[in-house]
Amino acid sequence: AAMRGLLLLLRIWVLAWMSSATCAWAAPAAPCTAAPGACTEWVTVGGGPARALIYRSYSLDVRNERITRLLVVVHGKNRDADNYYSTAMAAAFLAHAMDDTAIVAPYMASSARDCEDPITPPQIDFSCTGDSWRAGASALSHPQLTSFDFVDEILRKATSGVFPNLRRIVVAGHSAGGQFTMRYAMSNKLHDDLKVELSYVVANPSSYPWPDSARPLPKGDAHPTAAQSAWEDEHPHARFEFGAIDATQCPEFNRWPFGLDARTTGYTRNMESERLVRQLAS
Repeated sequence: AAMRGLLLLLRIWVLAWMSSATCAWAAPAAPCTAAPGACTEWVTVGGGPARALIYRSYSLDVRNERITRLLVVVHGKNRDADNYYSTAMAAAFLAHAMDDTAIVAPYMASSARDCEDPITPPQIDFSCTGDSWRAGASALSHPQLTSFDFVDEILRKATSGVFPNLRRIVVAGHSAGGQFTMRYAMSNKLHDDLKVELSYVVANPSSYPWPDSARPLPKGDAHPTAAQSAWEDEHPHARFEFGAIDATQCPEFNRWPFGLDARTTGYTRNMESERLVRQLAS
């Protein structure tokens, strides 16, 4: 009986050791390299039930101590977040950064005309035209939420402890995503509070926000007749004069998202212009 008891204790000890050893030496989560559609999850925004979709290499709900960097890549006007995710994953592979870098591509879905994406409530239905999701406009389905709130929530989740060794975040965007990234950089309310280095890469936007009321005057290369076909010309156009625009001739020239006026809705509606300018410059 004593021997049987000893053997039982030995078996319990071995099983316990194997269990602890398995936990200690378990392989860390691998990045999602399947088809993009298999690499998605929902992010709850504004406390719920509203939610929006992301493509991601690592879940924002599973603790991962290996992640030191986060890349949030914002799609263009075609809202093809899956393609942007695939491209970012290829870049991470070439940079030998798959194991320590989390890739996230948010999807700004919109059912509005000219976008017509399928929406499954309580999925957020973002606006499509005008300043739209590119400038933090109010969502169609949840007017209290914006695309900037969506990315805010992604950054909050990433810095909440799920990636305890996270040191750097980059928000990058191309084309319409570049418009988004530029305006998100100057207006997001998390930049100084995350305790993680946060930077932005703005690629090929069709417009930039101007921090003051000066503009190129309609003369030289900016004269309408010269500017009309300038995009077809490979020669640089550098003959510009800057000055105050006659608002009687162009009363809406400084409206958001091209200037800082008339921010009556959306993410920036209650923000002081001075803060936007200061954050843009910094």
